[in-house]
Amino acid sequence: MRFYFPFLFIALLANTSAAQGDRCQSDELQAALMEDSTYARSYFAFEAALAEMSSSAMRSSSTHVLPVVVHIMHAGASLGTGSNVSDAQVNSAIDALNADFRGEFGGADIDIEFALAVRDPDGNPTTGILRSDVSEVIPSFSNTGMVTTSNLDPSAEMNVKNLSHWPGTEYINVWVLHKLNGGTSPLGFAYLPPTSGTHDGIVLHHKVFGVGEEYDLLNNFDLNRTLSHEMGHYLSLLHTFSNTNGCSDENNCSSQGDRVCDTPPTTGSIGCSPISCPATMVENFMDYSNDDCMDSFTEGQRTRMRDALVLHRNSLLNSDGTVPVMATDMGLSSIQGIASTGCASSIAPEVLIQNLGSNALNSATLHFSLDGGTVNDQAWNGNLASGASEYVSLPTLAASSGSHDLNVWLSAPDDGYALNDTLSVSFEVLSGSFVNMEIQLDVLPFGFGWSLENSDDGTVVMSGTNYDNGTFAGDFIEESQCATNGCYELTVTDLFGNGLHYPPGGWYALTDDEGTVLGSGSGNFGSSQSHAFCIDGEGVPPCEDLNANDICDSDEDLIVPDVPGCTDASSCNYNAAANLDDGSCLFTDALGDCGGDCPGDVDGDNVCDNAEIPGCIDPEACNYNGAATDDAGNCTYPPVNFDCEGNVTVAVFGCLDVTSCTYDATANTDDGSCEYLDALGDCGGACPSDNDGDGVCDNAEIPGCTDASACNYDDGATEENGNCTYASAGFDCDGNVTVAVYGCTDAASCTFDAGANTDDGSCEYPDALGECGGECPGDADGDGVCDNAEIPGCTDASACNYDDGATEENGNCNYPPANFDCEGNLIVVVYGCTDAASCTFDAGANTDDGSCEYLDALGECGGECPGDADGDGVCDNAEIPGCTDGNACNYDEDATDESGNCEYATEGYDCDGNLLNVVEGCTDEASCTYDVTANTDDGSCEYLDALGECGGDCEADTDGDGICDTAEILGCTDPLGCNYDSEATEENGGCEYAEEGFDCDGNPLTNSIAEWAEQAPALTPFPNPSSKGQSTQVLGLSSQGPWTVSIWSSDGKLMGQQLLLAEPHLRGWRIELSAPRQTGLYFMRVTSADHTSVTPRTGRLIVR
Repeated sequence: MRFYFPFLFIALLANTSAAQGDRCQSDELQAALMEDSTYARSYFAFEAALAEMSSSAMRSSSTHVLPVVVHIMHAGASLGTGSNVSDAQVNSAIDALNADFRGEFGGADIDIEFALAVRDPDGNPTTGILRSDVSEVIPSFSNTGMVTTSNLDPSAEMNVKNLSHWPGTEYINVWVLHKLNGGTSPLGFAYLPPTSGTHDGIVLHHKVFGVGEEYDLLNNFDLNRTLSHEMGHYLSLLHTFSNTNGCSDENNCSSQGDRVCDTPPTTGSIGCSPISCPATMVENFMDYSNDDCMDSFTEGQRTRMRDALVLHRNSLLNSDGTVPVMATDMGLSSIQGIASTGCASSIAPEVLIQNLGSNALNSATLHFSLDGGTVNDQAWNGNLASGASEYVSLPTLAASSGSHDLNVWLSAPDDGYALNDTLSVSFEVLSGSFVNMEIQLDVLPFGFGWSLENSDDGTVVMSGTNYDNGTFAGDFIEESQCATNGCYELTVTDLFGNGLHYPPGGWYALTDDEGTVLGSGSGNFGSSQSHAFCIDGEGVPPCEDLNANDICDSDEDLIVPDVPGCTDASSCNYNAAANLDDGSCLFTDALGDCGGDCPGDVDGDNVCDNAEIPGCIDPEACNYNGAATDDAGNCTYPPVNFDCEGNVTVAVFGCLDVTSCTYDATANTDDGSCEYLDALGDCGGACPSDNDGDGVCDNAEIPGCTDASACNYDDGATEENGNCTYASAGFDCDGNVTVAVYGCTDAASCTFDAGANTDDGSCEYPDALGECGGECPGDADGDGVCDNAEIPGCTDASACNYDDGATEENGNCNYPPANFDCEGNLIVVVYGCTDAASCTFDAGANTDDGSCEYLDALGECGGECPGDADGDGVCDNAEIPGCTDGNACNYDEDATDESGNCEYATEGYDCDGNLLNVVEGCTDEASCTYDVTANTDDGSCEYLDALGECGGDCEADTDGDGICDTAEILGCTDPLGCNYDSEATEENGGCEYAEEGFDCDGNPLTNSIAEWAEQAPALTPFPNPSSKGQSTQVLGLSSQGPWTVSIWSSDGKLMGQQLLLAEPHLRGWRIELSAPRQTGLYFMRVTSADHTSVTPRTGRLIVR
């Protein structure tokens, strides 16, 4: 029975049987996602679409290249160590992934490749490798790594992924980590389609990422197959053992198991062996076998992955992530200003151009065509920095009722990438009417709102709300929009149920383009009002377009007129002002001639290659060609002392035959002196040959027997003729028997007789001791004693047990102690100290003479010091107590032991009480002129007076106002008083005030509240509305003041008046005061304290 793991976690376990369940965690995470019913419905719909595609799709061989961004999520490791893997390791992983997906090791070629992104989401160049020290943001990451088991953990999956993530619609995100759930389990995981957002992507442990012995990779998981496995999940592949419990065939392989029909049912594998099913494809990347067992995908898996790519990850096929950033690259990002449907016949589009290259852009031409009609051009000039974008308004287009297509494309000098130069948009002009909404808000518009909704499809055509009192009080609002034919409902609401009733009241009205009122209301309409109506308008006629180029005549001046000429900037007659190429472009040829026809001048001699004349260009050569322009390398020259016609110019006599031994290389005229080597090598010799090379000329050879031992030896012969004859053994040349010599004839014998010719059996041989004819079989130790005759024993004559008969040392010799004989008798008496603990110990003594001495407490050998308790090198019984500090007044230079009775002079004085350095000044710490460095008081001390002035003469400031009592000036100190005395420092209680509502001259402070209500608010109370008695701020003041602040009711009653100082606030000043304690509308008036220096400012305040 196999184990079913709902989650694909790739773990690093030494026990490969456990690795079946820990390698990949995708199943478990996928199961968690399926608990979301919305996701589950989209997943099943996706699977249904895949099934339909697989049954009808034909095999496509087009190769897709998908952009990958690798996020290195490390914990502070240096680059190239630990999980902060090197760029080289990342590249090795991408290379290995491509090899697996292209079937380089077997199986199907998926025709999908992966490349590190070279362009980031903002269009900037990138390596596709991002590095983040997660521990700087999430400290616990160092210990746990990414946590997939708890969303509440600081290092939870989404918290880590959100630190570094690119849009999954444009890039495949791969996160490489140092730990997963605190260790190496799982090795990785990925989500199946149709997952999207930050979840989507692949997570891997760094120890399974890449290929190479130089990297820190796990045994059995070191071939990058974990990345290939998880990429399979990312492209919708399931485990080959998914939803399988046995080995029997599936009833419907397209909907059961892994939903791929050419992968047989399996319960998985351990190592490189099936768990139970013999047909298990242990070589399949979607199994759990070891990396070195995996090598392939199947054709069925190929189809499923490519279908999933088209169904859910199609945007990757159009991503710019693999498009390098060009030096010059202008692109179109969007077309704005065109609604998909509407009743406007004059369309005013805007095109967003973007600089996607690295160089700044200064010019381009926009081309556009409505419904495939006239192609119009519009020039753009500016300065667009790298990465910047700009909206360009196109001319207003004339579009009649119906459906339309607008195509826009651009051309820019040296543009390096054309695929982003074109955009299209479709729209429809419908019959209808423009409707206009007018609203007069009351002074308290907060809570008022409205919307115009199409009753047929629920579309909100226009609406308004959130009219705060401080901004919109009493404002007039107007908004216009197209309403296509159909029925609508205008709904107007008020949160407080009293409409627009605050005086002087408000109103609203909705009208069509003919002025017909479609809905209106005013004053207190309660909580809401609704108005239903239908629009039955006609198509709006297009703008005037007399030349039928689809552009409103009023905007014709925006179009670039045709300027014919050469528009190719690489041309030598390029016309920068031309926008219509007339075929007149000329180009510089190889000789630099504009419009010339020379294709090349390889040797740079200013002669066109096709006009070159090859030949010898050296005037000294015999075949010099004066017309030649290109050296053919074929020049020929006359020999020395000859001319080109072969005539001798200077005669040099000698032998001209190079085969002659008297040849003269300098001669040019033969003088008959040539001679030649004969067969014996003699120059000019007469020997014709010496075939046997014996130095005797063939015609002088004497044939015969040349072997002196032969019976017919010829000492005059020079050439062996092979006829030598020899005597038989034991006979001479005359046939006589020779004399027999008996003896040992074996040369190996030690009795060998070299003169004997007849063996007599007397041969003998050396034995192991080298004795000729001896019987010793061996002498292993080479001591000259035969092994079988050795006598073991002590062979040292100085030993007590010496054996003079022994021939083999047996290692048992015994010796007497030094100066003793073997019987224990002293033979030499050596006197001395025999106690090894003594400092006078004599290792050579054998008789103690009482001379032993020992170290005392000071380490002196034979010393008498019994102790040195303080370790100062002075014996305790010799210590002299006293003051040992040389700085003390009673220092004792003879003292060896500090007695603790040292006495010191007062600071600044010597031991005799004399001042060392007199510093005069105030020595009283209570004085404000106290001098901390002084040691002699000079009478300069001064003290703070009643006002805190050092040395001042103010004796009292009873009211603490900072003015000495003797200098106070009595008077009215209230700025609101009519007899206010600005020089008075002491209130005398005699202030006089104006009557309520009047100034000090008897003039009214305001003509009427109605005038204030009509004025535009100049003050901004906050909050507004306010609660009763709530702290309220008045913003927008120009200085600190003081300010006179008065609050008036809507019926003209003065509710209160204060003199206040403002506080700094943002870029201005503010005053804070309490709102009235009764509900209602109030007017707040602020002026300068004297009512004249600043124009009064008014604001409205609502209290609830």
